[in-house]
Amino acid sequence: RGVGRKIMERSFDILRQKGVPYLWCDAREVAFKFYESLGFTYISDYYDVPKVGPHKRMLKRIDGNVE
Repeated sequence: RGVGRKIMERSFDILRQKGVPYLWCDAREVAFKFYESLGFTYISDYYDVPKVGPHKRMLKRIDGNVE
């Protein structure tokens, strides 16, 4: 249905209007492809969250700048 994508894209718009330059998340392994499809990149190696499982930290620039 794309509800998660629509929520994230609207969030990017709101944060961009407020001058927020980037957004990061602690992504569960099962969600990597979702965040990648939204333009997030990996900024950490795997780490374990007890009782939840493997994660990586991910980052997305939302202000249009490229560093």
